[in-house]
Amino acid sequence: MKIAAYIDESGRHDKTGRAVGSGQIVVCGWVDWADRWAIFCNQWQSILNKYGGETYFHFVELAYASRIIRTKETPSESFHRNPYREWKLEKLNSFLYELAELAGGGQKLYVGGFISTRDFDEAKKHPAFRNLAPAR
Repeated sequence: MKIAAYIDESGRHDKTGRAVGSGQIVVCGWVDWADRWAIFCNQWQSILNKYGGETYFHFVELAYASRIIRTKETPSESFHRNPYREWKLEKLNSFLYELAELAGGGQKLYVGGFISTRDFDEAKKHPAFRNLAPAR
């Protein structure tokens, strides 16, 4: 029996949890049989190719490009690196909906969890934690 998984994390850029967006570490993804996973990956890549996107997908980049179009706010200096900077809103939405339909379909197992980074950082200061933690 062979399974495959895609798991990603967000929020671990500050171990103390004090920086914006790092109060929790979130881990989530999908698990599926390896043979079905290969089919999913091919379908995902087909959508990326169809829209002329990058070889990867980061929601934050698409969401930011969408926000710039919808609100007409002045983009950040780094926006010139955003792969969706020249896309129209209709294309962004169609692309996102196709990826979402594929991601939500099939029989994949969705997995995820989170931990409070701040709470974990505080707990590490407790004497009992020092006895449980491996030596560094």
